Amino acid sequence: MSEKRFEIIYTQGKLELFRIIRDNVTGVLYMQNHTGAGGGLQ
Repeated sequence: MSEKRFEIIYTQGKLELFRIIRDNVTGVLYMQNHTGAGGGLQ
């Protein structure tokens, strides 16, 4: 398999980071938020 499974398709911000990540196998989209010392994946 030459393709990466996860691909970052959108990024916004520097101090407060927001990303949308796509799983290329299942097609599921994940939202990642990182602010200061905390963060999460939804």
